[in-house]
Amino acid sequence: MHNTYTRGAASTFTLTDARYLASKVEADLIQMNRIHGKPSIDKARDYAVELAELLAYGYVDSVSYGFRKNGVWTVALNYRVGYGGGRADERPGRVPLGDTAGAAFGSVLTCSDKWLSLSSAERERIEKRLPIPRVPGTEPGGAWPAGDRTYTRHDVSLGRRSIG
Repeated sequence: MHNTYTRGAASTFTLTDARYLASKVEADLIQMNRIHGKPSIDKARDYAVELAELLAYGYVDSVSYGFRKNGVWTVALNYRVGYGGGRADERPGRVPLGDTAGAAFGSVLTCSDKWLSLSSAERERIEKRLPIPRVPGTEPGGAWPAGDRTYTRHDVSLGRRSIG
């Protein structure tokens, strides 16, 4: 597997670029740990590694991390992948302070059409390298407000929304 993902003649997004964006998500998750006690620092690092690997090759559409209770996000962060320039690259932070009492921490990743077009053998090979074992599931409910942060590198962005 190569370490670049080409989105057109003038734009190449590398694994290094993906790691840069994933480091911003990791910083948010570490702040979530400091405020709410989860995820662990090691788990935040693993989530960042997973995101970088999948983002570098265009395999992720969105990912959410947070606390859910009774099938609804109570405190959560959602990152949606976008393409195209013109967005500011913001600093991570300002994680929601909402109530996490009795809520379980979890994450939901939505794969892109590019991922879905891979053979099951290719997907399995990639999944074996990732530090986070994923199982099929559905996104908990919750009202996602408009975005509150945007992290950008070259022509790829992660638009963040938060609940809490």
